[in-house]
Amino acid sequence: MIGEGFEVFNSMTNNSRVDYVALDTETNKLYKIQVKTTIEMKDGCLQYTIKKSSKNYSYIYKKGDFDIYAFVYLPTNEIMYKWFDDVYCTNSIHFRVTLPKNNQVKNINLWCPNTLKGLTNEV
Repeated sequence: MIGEGFEVFNSMTNNSRVDYVALDTETNKLYKIQVKTTIEMKDGCLQYTIKKSSKNYSYIYKKGDFDIYAFVYLPTNEIMYKWFDDVYCTNSIHFRVTLPKNNQVKNINLWCPNTLKGLTNEV
């Protein structure tokens, strides 16, 4: 994010619903970012847990908690940014890295790493 022209601020607690706040230095717009990570690819898919949870605690994110998800695949350090409103789930989400054997692409979340600047410039 820093290399893309953002100033980045991170949360100081584990209780925050926002991991980072990114300030676009060109537009002065602020973006609240929630980071989700995974290390495992299974059957050509990456799975991310969406809800915030720990022992004796569970929270399902709501509109307004943050603006953008940053899905990180740790083995390659690839990141896919998606707007909160573009993620339609409450527990977990899967992204296909490889196409299914039947080449279906409709109603499939494809893994498409991108940049924060690329996402925010789409608006």
